[in-house]
Amino acid sequence: MLGLVDDLPKVALVALATLVALLRLWSVLDLWTVTAMRLRRAWALGGRRRVVVLLALGVFACVAEDVLEGEHDESVLWLDRQVRHALARSAPDLHHPASLVSHLTGDGLAVTVPIVGAALVIARRRREAVTLLLGTLGAWLVSGILKTMLAVPRPRAGPPWKWYASFGFPSGHTLVTIVACGLIVWALARRASRRRRLVLIVAGVLVAAAAGAARIALSAHWTSDVIAGLAAGVVWLYLVVSLAERWLTLPAARAT
Repeated sequence: MLGLVDDLPKVALVALATLVALLRLWSVLDLWTVTAMRLRRAWALGGRRRVVVLLALGVFACVAEDVLEGEHDESVLWLDRQVRHALARSAPDLHHPASLVSHLTGDGLAVTVPIVGAALVIARRRREAVTLLLGTLGAWLVSGILKTMLAVPRPRAGPPWKWYASFGFPSGHTLVTIVACGLIVWALARRASRRRRLVLIVAGVLVAAAAGAARIALSAHWTSDVIAGLAAGVVWLYLVVSLAERWLTLPAARAT
């Protein structure tokens, strides 16, 4: 019975993903019924984002449950061990490129975000600039709060005088990267063609994934830290974008 309870988050996640896939397939194939038409309309009017957020919350819950309960026989911590063992054999070869990617998505984004924000201000898109800056800062704060509250140690501990550096769940580097990249993509894609928007989205996802992979290769985080960071970042990104899009529809006089 206890094993069933422990597996409930995973079962619920799989059930949700299956239901969404079936409903989406039905709405695409069924071109005649009113219900299918309503599903297509809901999908186009923000339903896609809501589904992604629900799935992200489910992923975070599944990973957090295994990590916090220390369930070493479950899939999440098993994956942590397997990735750790695989990297132990190739760590020297990966260290330099992983360190480069980590710096580019850490210090590099700390420079890129203000530059993009300044460019948006110059282009008279001040609300997008404020969204980018505050959303990224908020992601950094959220990651710090979560890591401090959950207190899950990294693969290697940080310096003793930096107690928070010993905590790694979820990966703050990954969380902030996906939010910063997502907000940059959102700001640039708002006035881009559909093809350019798709290219920007793919580029943002690849950068966030590369940042997470680099942190794992450097033994700064477990794989579970990175997966949770991506999931939490998706949720925070959705909240920021949703609020920003409502703000952008307000007249300038009301927004100030």
